[in-house]
Amino acid sequence: MDSGDFAYHAPPRPGGVWSAWDMLKAHAAAFLKLVSVLQTMERMRDAKTEAREPLFKFVSELLPAVSVFAEEFKWRSVAAQVTRTRALLDQASTDPPAVATALAALRERIEDELNDCLMWFVDPALAPYEQAREMFGLEVAAKLPNSMEDIESAGTCLCLSQATACVFHLMRAMEGAVGALCTSLGIPNPDRVWGQLLSDLDAKIGQMPKGAARTEWSAVRANLYHVKEAWRNDTMHPKQTYTVEQAKEVFEATKVFMRQLAGLI
Repeated sequence: MDSGDFAYHAPPRPGGVWSAWDMLKAHAAAFLKLVSVLQTMERMRDAKTEAREPLFKFVSELLPAVSVFAEEFKWRSVAAQVTRTRALLDQASTDPPAVATALAALRERIEDELNDCLMWFVDPALAPYEQAREMFGLEVAAKLPNSMEDIESAGTCLCLSQATACVFHLMRAMEGAVGALCTSLGIPNPDRVWGQLLSDLDAKIGQMPKGAARTEWSAVRANLYHVKEAWRNDTMHPKQTYTVEQAKEVFEATKVFMRQLAGLI
């Protein structure tokens, strides 16, 4: 074995969805190997004298990595047991039975902590929605920054099959986008009901000369009306729940609207 196999890998950002590969790189592979070593060390009483020294050295090299895990996850009992085990290994005359007992206790504490760690399985078909910011694009992020937090939250909710929560965050994101639309066209009081804003938007578009810009603003207006009629009313007055498929439709329609809008403001 090579203790380098146990190098700690920084996990993905907090609050994000981890792939199975990320989990294996960051934690599971190292723990599986570590538990195997700990089980071997428990049998140290039976190890030949010449075999003990390299085993002690190997475990001493692993313990700092265990300390990192314990600190990150606030595993106090594991951290305390690591300290005790390192103190035993640092003694000039190491007692193999005492080390074996300490390592058995360390393994038990790790197992206890891992039993309390819950994982959420993400449907592979929904995993891409964790990258909601990237799916909406750089222009949306630059032009509609006030909507980005809810866009990201909507993507996370959809990853976790929380469809109604996803739609709720999308509607909050739309509030920020509508505010930017009103600012761009000089429409006052963007907090009014959308029906009134659409009337003002119609008037503004009607004053535009015929051409590409008017056509593009008309498309934005049509998509905004579609969102209002199809989803906003029920979501803001919670009479409706959504399936994952419906939430995906709302997500895509919101993305189309915001991309169109970001290209015009």
